Amino acid sequence: MGSSPADADSSRSYAGAEEYDFDIQEKDMKTPVKKYLLVLGLVTAAVMGIDAHHAADAHDALVKSTPANGSVIPASPETIALKFSGKPAAVIVHLLGGEGEEIADVLGEPMIDGKSINIPVTGPMRDGDYRLTFRISSRDAHTVEGAIKFTVQHAEPAAQ
Repeated sequence: MGSSPADADSSRSYAGAEEYDFDIQEKDMKTPVKKYLLVLGLVTAAVMGIDAHHAADAHDALVKSTPANGSVIPASPETIALKFSGKPAAVIVHLLGGEGEEIADVLGEPMIDGKSINIPVTGPMRDGDYRLTFRISSRDAHTVEGAIKFTVQHAEPAAQ
């Protein structure tokens, strides 16, 4: 008599496995597999969460400016310098006056030098409050925006 597919399936013969018992019930596999997949999922989620946290921390941030934020300087600066935690790829800057009006023709073209951006001041800055706004694109393509405020207060000539 020939063997039917059902007979072949029930015998489950494997080459070189004659001495092992392969009679494993499907329900016996479900619990360990479920536990393994649950642990694997939790570990993956934890690692992804850590990576996402580090990626968020990796965005370029302003670490120093000249003039310093909130400072009062005695004369119009020759250059405004911004230093970032990473290397910016592109930058847009605007200079605003104390009333929020944009002041044109005072700043030259920003120059990126590694982690620093140097903005030449090409025109006079009168006494008053100023706000330099910036928007940079970091090398990882994230956009970072910010501003620094400073006051120009020219020194009074000494009375003679």
